[in-house]
Amino acid sequence: MGVLDTAARSRERWWWVGAAAAPIVIRALVVYQHVSWTALPAYVRARVNVDVLLLESIAITIAAPLAGVATTARRCAVLAVTFACVAAAAAWLFEPATGIAALAPPHLTLMVAAFAMSSIGAAARSCFDHPLDAAACALIVCLATGVGLLVAGPLVEGAPTALVNGALLASPVVAAASAADIDLLRGEPLYRYSPIAHSQFAYPAWPMACAAFVVVTALCLAFVVMMSHRGGRTLSAERISV
Repeated sequence: MGVLDTAARSRERWWWVGAAAAPIVIRALVVYQHVSWTALPAYVRARVNVDVLLLESIAITIAAPLAGVATTARRCAVLAVTFACVAAAAAWLFEPATGIAALAPPHLTLMVAAFAMSSIGAAARSCFDHPLDAAACALIVCLATGVGLLVAGPLVEGAPTALVNGALLASPVVAAASAADIDLLRGEPLYRYSPIAHSQFAYPAWPMACAAFVVVTALCLAFVVMMSHRGGRTLSAERISV
């Protein structure tokens, strides 16, 4: 039992270290292309923060569902808070001129979205016996939700405005960008590639996006609880029959 407890604590420690290190690694990779980043002008620092925020939102779209499959919901909540807080602190240290009021909305959106994506992983784990099947299912769902509309290109041409707006609301990438007042779809390369930028659409308000992510989290965790109770009743029935 002691060995198992030690192994569990070690895994938990590595999960926490990974959540704390991920925003720093992402920022380092973006900043690395600038030879003398300490002397960067303010507008370049702002551009770096934009690029880092977008990469962080993509990172949670990929990593959070995998974490949801591999660990518990409580731990996923801690990881989401850790990731968002470290990301916000790194953004402020890199560009102190950016006020806390400007950093709070996008990073709060990142935090809630990360927990929602991890809850999808937890729900998938309840549906599949093999963790690899659960991870693949959760990853496909989260990628389709997060970046599917952005990479669909001409496939979404002529789509109803309500459908487009709903898909934008469900995307952590778009929601985080909107919370930071980033016109994502009218920037390169999406402006040239995606027909959405040339049509009628509305970016989601970050409080509404956070509310939507909270609803997804609640539904997924309720599903996990329901499946665990069903599994417990099934196991009890099998023991009685034996």
